[in-house]
Amino acid sequence: MCNKQCFRKKDAEIALKKIPKSSKNYRKECRTYYCEDCNAWHLTSKELNTPTEFEILEKQRWEKLLNNKDYE
Repeated sequence: MCNKQCFRKKDAEIALKKIPKSSKNYRKECRTYYCEDCNAWHLTSKELNTPTEFEILEKQRWEKLLNNKDYE
């Protein structure tokens, strides 16, 4: 069990939509997530970790190197 406010999925989505965009709150909740510890949904201000352009290019470069048949 965690110490966070627990929601059902639908209620978490509704609560997120009700947060004013110009809120003066310290936290800026921007999404919901499921918590396996308490089997409920929570709000968070953390953005999803999306890869940067550099990380995408590096992955493509490594895939190209790994698939290059000239090294065999």
